[in-house]
Amino acid sequence: MEERWKTIKGGAFGAVQADLPKAQPPISAAVELPEVLYQEAPGAYIRRALEQISESLHQLEKLQRTLIDEALQERSVTHQEIKNVTGVGLTTLQRWRAKPLQVEGKWHMYEEGPEFDEGVID
Repeated sequence: MEERWKTIKGGAFGAVQADLPKAQPPISAAVELPEVLYQEAPGAYIRRALEQISESLHQLEKLQRTLIDEALQERSVTHQEIKNVTGVGLTTLQRWRAKPLQVEGKWHMYEEGPEFDEGVID
């Protein structure tokens, strides 16, 4: 399978331009939930807010995985640099490569990336 970032025009820049705006509407919808809903049905309010946050997190995870995949494939960023800026360590990257990612309704598996940097311990 071809890496997802290669299918996005403009690579990381294109991914940010395409995917980051998708994370904003769910968060905005959660912010705009009316206080009266919380007062009259706190469970429904909380459930709906969590749904919106989960959708936003899904979009952000998809973008994060795409950017990390490009960085590692192109060797433009090391595992340690990724961990420093995202908190995502080597172990998580290994799990991500074993975990399918749903993109536009289809499940994809990441292919094996470059060998892991020596001396980087999560």
